[in-house]
Amino acid sequence: MRISKNDTRNRWQTALNSTSGKYDLPKDRAYIVLHAKVRIPKHLQKIPLSGKSLWGNISGISKVTSVELDFHISNGDVESVSPYFMVTAKHNRKWEIYTDQTFEKNLSKVLSEVFKAHIVVSFTEQGMQENYRASLETPSGATPGNLVLMNYVLCKNNF
Repeated sequence: MRISKNDTRNRWQTALNSTSGKYDLPKDRAYIVLHAKVRIPKHLQKIPLSGKSLWGNISGISKVTSVELDFHISNGDVESVSPYFMVTAKHNRKWEIYTDQTFEKNLSKVLSEVFKAHIVVSFTEQGMQENYRASLETPSGATPGNLVLMNYVLCKNNF
C-alpha cells in the first residue's frame, strides 16, 4: 500500500511533535522510509583503503561521488528502534572492499565533514554489498549524528 505525501507529512508531524518518545504510526504500517541523495564535494571524494578486506588485498583509493540516505521510522521506542539510516555509498570499486575498516572510518569522517556532525557508519551484511555500491548503516537511536541526518532528509522531502 502506498502512503500519500499528505499522509506521510501528517505522520511525521505527529512523530516530531511527540513528547512521549514514541512514534505514532498507524497499526497497519510497520515503517515509513524517506529518501535523500547527497553529492560528495570533489575535495572529499577520495577515500583511502587499507587493503585489509577479508576478500582480498583491495588497496588504493575509492572515489565516492554520492551517498543515498534512507531514513526508516518504525513503530516502537525512539532509543531502541529508530531513527535508523541505511546509507548507500556510490564508489568506483567492486564489492570486495566490504570489511575494509579504513573505508568505514574514512567515509564516516567524510559524512561528518559534509554534515558538520559526528556521523558513524558501518557495513551491513555481505549479501547487501554490490559492485560500485557499498551498503552501510548508522547505529540506531537518537544519536546527534542521526538527528542531523533526520533533519536533512526531512528538509529534502519538503517537511
